[in-house]
Amino acid sequence: ERCRLLAAQVEAEDKELGGELAQKLADALALPLAARLPALETLAAEVAEMRREAEGLRLERARLTEVLGRPALADGVGVHLNVSQLRVAVEALRKEVAELEERCRLLAAQVEAEDKE
Repeated sequence: ERCRLLAAQVEAEDKELGGELAQKLADALALPLAARLPALETLAAEVAEMRREAEGLRLERARLTEVLGRPALADGVGVHLNVSQLRVAVEALRKEVAELEERCRLLAAQVEAEDKE
């Protein structure tokens, strides 16, 4: 009974996170009963960690899009991203912000040099 409830919880939470652990869940459910509960408990902990990471990535994506001055969905991706997609989206935004910061730094140096002339 405990395995069934934990499996249902892991499955539901994993679906909310994009289903990245579906194969691991299937593998855990295929284990003998004695090994199933520890495997499911490990998966539940992994899902909880992914949920925390996803929340942090969503916050970072929102912060970066604010820095860029555009809506959070301007990168063409939906709200319901899995954790891997969130990582990619946030990394792309970080790169874009870094490139813009570098361009601003170079322009500021150019203006300063021209001003000295």
